[in-house]
Amino acid sequence: MKVLITGGLGFIGTQLSIYLLQRGDEVTIVDHAPKPSPYTPKGVKYVSGDTSIQGSWQEEIPAQNVVINPAGARRVRFLDT
Repeated sequence: MKVLITGGLGFIGTQLSIYLLQRGDEVTIVDHAPKPSPYTPKGVKYVSGDTSIQGSWQEEIPAQNVVINPAGARRVRFLDT
């Protein structure tokens, strides 16, 4: 399964990424940092972007089976609203 996690550099996103990778899933993390943290699991695709505004990070969404949003409703803008 292909899984995108918004705000994925935090504790929850990191632990979830580790679990999903161990299951054999493909994981993409979108977060505001310019590069992944030292704790980001190997094998994760990292995309830098501000999920509260439209941007190139949204191009990752159609390729995913699941989007998990621990960043919260106010931090993610999936559609032009």
